[in-house]
Amino acid sequence: MLHELGTNAAKHGALSVSAGTVAIRWTVHDRRLKLSWIERNGPPVKAPSRRGFGNTLIERTASGTAQSTFDRDGVRWDIELPLLDQAYTTSTLRNNVSALARKTAAIETPSEN
Repeated sequence: MLHELGTNAAKHGALSVSAGTVAIRWTVHDRRLKLSWIERNGPPVKAPSRRGFGNTLIERTASGTAQSTFDRDGVRWDIELPLLDQAYTTSTLRNNVSALARKTAAIETPSEN
């Protein structure tokens, strides 16, 4: 799911331009992960006219809820997932999000000619 969000941002969203940013905010409470993915300063945004593969993948992967918002400031996803019975710790989640951020930052943005 995070890979799909990062790929979409790099191809079409905020990470496709040099001024674009993505903020990832998350909390864990009662064995539920609440994650917000917020894109800003990217190309103009409008809601898609059809359900694409990426949105469907994100929504179906979420065994909780996944809600997208498309406004002129950027795309926002609010995702809530139940954590498995495995011993996920805050540091494990932080490491996974940090790894995604490093991979996303390594994606080169196209030059704006």
